[in-house]
Amino acid sequence: MYRELVADNPDAFRPDLAMSLNNLATILSALNRHQEAREAAQEAATMYRELAVDNSDVFRPALAGSLNNLANRLSDVGQRHKALEAAQKAVTMYRELVAENPAAFRPDLAMSLNNLAKMLHNMGRHQETLKAVREASTLYHDLCKDNPTAFRPDWANSLSNLANSLCTLGRHRKALGAARKAVTMYRELVVNDPDVFRPALAATLNNLSNFLSALGRHQEALKVMQEAVDIRRKLYADNPDAFKPALAITLNNFANILRNLGQHQEALKATRKAVKLCRELDVEHPNSFRPTLANSLHNLACSLNDVGQYQEAHKAAQEAVSMYRELDANTPHAFRPVLANALNSLACLLNKAGQHREALEAAWEAADIFRTLDREGVFVPLSDFVIILRTLSRCLRAVDQNDSDIVRELRSLEDVRKKNYIS
Repeated sequence: MYRELVADNPDAFRPDLAMSLNNLATILSALNRHQEAREAAQEAATMYRELAVDNSDVFRPALAGSLNNLANRLSDVGQRHKALEAAQKAVTMYRELVAENPAAFRPDLAMSLNNLAKMLHNMGRHQETLKAVREASTLYHDLCKDNPTAFRPDWANSLSNLANSLCTLGRHRKALGAARKAVTMYRELVVNDPDVFRPALAATLNNLSNFLSALGRHQEALKVMQEAVDIRRKLYADNPDAFKPALAITLNNFANILRNLGQHQEALKATRKAVKLCRELDVEHPNSFRPTLANSLHNLACSLNDVGQYQEAHKAAQEAVSMYRELDANTPHAFRPVLANALNSLACLLNKAGQHREALEAAWEAADIFRTLDREGVFVPLSDFVIILRTLSRCLRAVDQNDSDIVRELRSLEDVRKKNYIS
């Protein structure tokens, strides 16, 4: 209808068409129709940009909002560089607006900083992610002082994001504190509005469990993750299309904790279910859920290895590596660390199968990836590097090659890891 009205009177109705396109993009995204959502968001942003040229004071806020929406929609279809660019422009515009009218635009700036943090994380720029998340969390904390009812959900979300960012940088204890606070806030919010806040509570419980697991507190982690799984199973039963991705992610994490506790058959059962859900998502929405599927296949390979099903494990690991190679070709820093981890698992399986040369090749590639990332300033978890060097050492010995240099490097890194863990 707005297109028809614009055809008759563009000056009067183009703002309304832009607004309706933004809304359409959001709804299409909620239905996982990501390509259509990206097209609608792009058209809306283009229209607001043209409107802002003639009337900057009126349309700059709408343009900034549409750029945030566009960033999310671009990210959904894997266009991460463009998504980051749109998110950065939105933050710049909101900073200018806050300088002119803090009371009106500080909430929007906080929201756009959270959005920017997500895009930076997707690009592997984790220090910058933490900086953006900290600023957003501080803004929401201040906003809650004046209006807790309105901004408490946003502050809870920003604390959850802060916890994730701290964990990515290996700062698990600080992440744990932020996550616990976020869980407490979401429990309070669920009491008054369960339909709105149960999904967020499940997501925050999922993250809290991962942080506990990273600190070796696996029994506590299992209890928390079980609650997250139960919530997401109920949500999935009520609305499969909306909650299938979240359930798949939680089942993957659940399986990892079960593996840490030696419950390998239960872990395999959870991982198989996660892979099944991810394959369905990959068919329904090609490419959108490929990273989640690759992660599920990697976890499946590990679980199959645990129960001695080496042939099937090798097949799953090889498929995961192939998927990560495709993803890495498009967004290197985002997927190169997980490619290295998948190559490490593949190397272990090849070594067990007596394919020592192929195993050594995979292990060298994994170690070289981490060394390259470290030189480029991309954060690499020290524990992951240690694991890969151990695999490389075993592979070198399997083909009767000297591993003394690797052993020296491994011992040096393990000393650093112990110091970091104690601190």
